[in-house]
Amino acid sequence: MLTTTTLKTTRSWIDKFCRIGTDNPLLDQDARRKIYIVNLIGAITVLMNFIPGLIILSLTHSLRIYIPSTAEGLLFMLVPYLNYKHRYNAAVMLMFGAHMASFLYFGLLFGPAVNVSAIATFLIGSVVLLYNSERYIITSIILAVVAILILQVDYFYQFVPPLTLSEYQLSVINKLAAMIVFLLNCITLYCYITALLKQRKRQEQIIAEKTAQLSTACNFLEEFVHTNWHDLRQGVNNLVLSNKDLLNTQQEQGFPDVVRVPAEQLSNLAIVSWNLDQQVSNALDFSLLRKGQLPEKNLEIITVRQWAEEIVRFNSMSSKRKNVMLQLSIQADIPPRIVTDVRRTTRIVNNLLSNAIKFTAVGTAVELEIGLDANKRHFTIRVSDQGPGIEADQLEQIFLPFTTTYNAFQPGYGIGLPNARVLAKSLGGNIQVDSVPGKGATFTFRHPVFKLGEQETAPVEQQQADFGGARVLFIDDNEMYHKLFRQRLKETGCEMHSEFTGAKGLEAARTFPLPDLILLDLTLPDIHGMEVLKKLKKEYATRHIPVIIASTVEEAGLKERVLQAGADGFIRKELTTDNIGAELQKFLSFNVATGS
Repeated sequence: MLTTTTLKTTRSWIDKFCRIGTDNPLLDQDARRKIYIVNLIGAITVLMNFIPGLIILSLTHSLRIYIPSTAEGLLFMLVPYLNYKHRYNAAVMLMFGAHMASFLYFGLLFGPAVNVSAIATFLIGSVVLLYNSERYIITSIILAVVAILILQVDYFYQFVPPLTLSEYQLSVINKLAAMIVFLLNCITLYCYITALLKQRKRQEQIIAEKTAQLSTACNFLEEFVHTNWHDLRQGVNNLVLSNKDLLNTQQEQGFPDVVRVPAEQLSNLAIVSWNLDQQVSNALDFSLLRKGQLPEKNLEIITVRQWAEEIVRFNSMSSKRKNVMLQLSIQADIPPRIVTDVRRTTRIVNNLLSNAIKFTAVGTAVELEIGLDANKRHFTIRVSDQGPGIEADQLEQIFLPFTTTYNAFQPGYGIGLPNARVLAKSLGGNIQVDSVPGKGATFTFRHPVFKLGEQETAPVEQQQADFGGARVLFIDDNEMYHKLFRQRLKETGCEMHSEFTGAKGLEAARTFPLPDLILLDLTLPDIHGMEVLKKLKKEYATRHIPVIIASTVEEAGLKERVLQAGADGFIRKELTTDNIGAELQKFLSFNVATGS
């Protein structure tokens, strides 16, 4: 019993001693392990210097052995002290330097009685085990090899005569040296194998974690692709069916030039198109946001009520299908106009409203409330529903991609809310949710108040520009966008000429009368829009014509690149073209007035 207790106490003291210097919180597990090994080797070296030193002194009565041995032991007592002071590199270098000096000194003193190869194995093994730097490892190995060569040359030529000892004395010294070196090599080998096993275990854990993460990601991706394609396929099918209804109506009326379409059919077509646009927009946004590529940021002035009513009008098409009322409330203290990134803010609110309509109970209401917070530093846009609510432990989970846990029976693939939160943070705001299970949920989008400059105080949106017959060349391969832009440009008094390829567009741009402005798409079937832009800006006849890039391409830094390439403006093509008026006014108001 006493022996067991003594062993436990001794082991505890050794463990505490070897852990000197490992209390630094900045150290990782590998660094702590190396400090432990350095302290252990240092402690054993001290014992091996004092105990065998006394044995050899009593055997040879030579202070040439005992004094250096004692000095080495005292020197090794500095190793744990240096680790205690967090001088880790100094401790390792001291240990290696002291072992090297001892190796050379006693190798020259005892001659062939010392097992040079065994000591060299220990030195090189300890270097590889304890050093991180490749330079230190190579340098230390070179020094060890040089020391071995010095001893081998000295054994052969006897430059330093060895100590004269009897055969018995040499035998005892040889056995002691062998025992010491064997013990040190065993410790080094044990530590090296332990380190390899721990590293292997750590790597297996990392591989297991990465495998689990990859498996989860693959499951998410599979579910995302399945649900995404299912929803998109359903949306496309609905669109096709709606168009078939229109064609059937035209057929029933004898294929007249003007077809009388029931309001319900038009409403269904609008709802299907709107939902499909939302699905595609969310999928594209998710793809870009996962890459860290946010849509282009473009701050502009909007009329709050006009903007909010437009959003409610579009979303009410979906809410009416579910017999859900959309209610709009704008606080009296909010400014009539605010500065925001219309595209990002609209995406955020559309996602919140779509989510609320999806989960609210049939026959209830969803409320959109716009106001200011208490300190007047943030706009608050609240969307409240009367759905099943969200459990407290799910309030943050719902902002993770592919999460639709608070009602698994509803359609969707869980990217709308994650997209909305990332876009909100990109505007300096955030989205928070409050909910009581069974009583619905309220999502609050906090948007920082951007100050209006004095030159921006006029309600730009309310100015209806009339460009008096300005000629606009629109180069795009999508016929639907030609119809949309033609209608919008007609409202501003412009005449639009359409071309569907880059080559035809260049030809039209050179044809008299020259256009006053060119709207150019990037993804043309024959020539890339950037090449068309370069040619337009290079040729003398067309270089003065303002070129506005109109694109649906979602790519970070795209606006800056096209402007650097020579474009005069950039707009993003949406299903609505309300953003074109202000952009046209930058160029056409001057050109038309001067008759250019």
